[in-house]
Amino acid sequence: MQTQEMIERALRAAETTETSLQPTILMNLNIDHEKVAEYKTCYVNEYHETDLTELLAAGWTVFRIQTEFGITGHVTKAYLAKLKAN
Repeated sequence: MQTQEMIERALRAAETTETSLQPTILMNLNIDHEKVAEYKTCYVNEYHETDLTELLAAGWTVFRIQTEFGITGHVTKAYLAKLKAN
């Protein structure tokens, strides 16, 4: 199933989905977690665009983007890692 289809299916099912449903991974980058100094999460939406842009400019790496379901419905989150200096 293509990413667009997964997002569309998740949005259509949001009203009837159990909150314990597993997330849908939209992007995953394998990183060496032994080299990570710090982790952060950020919502992927227009409101948080500046925050995400600033994190990327400061050297953070997005290693996963996924949809998640909660009480308020569907959200998309980016998971970022700041790698240790050599």
